[in-house]
Amino acid sequence: MAEGFDFVLVAMARFTSQPAIIDLATDRTISFTELEWLTRDRAHGLSVRGSGVCAIQAAPSVEYVLWLIAAFRAGIVVRPLPLWSSEWLTNRR
Repeated sequence: MAEGFDFVLVAMARFTSQPAIIDLATDRTISFTELEWLTRDRAHGLSVRGSGVCAIQAAPSVEYVLWLIAAFRAGIVVRPLPLWSSEWLTNRR
């Protein structure tokens, strides 16, 4: 992980089992401790790839947010890409 301030670790130490993310679509709640675990593993996976830049293309979801936080924790610059629907692409031709 990148050196410096890690807001997830700071939040986990202060708020531990309190909700960090609430997914209204699935009624899933992720605590600050769970957020640390989930993003730490993803950040490590991004770090070992050795790139300082990545692009993420996904529908808005909790998983998307986890990858964005993981990239931040790994010190990686993220370029979110829009997720175009096939209907939108068809109508643009």
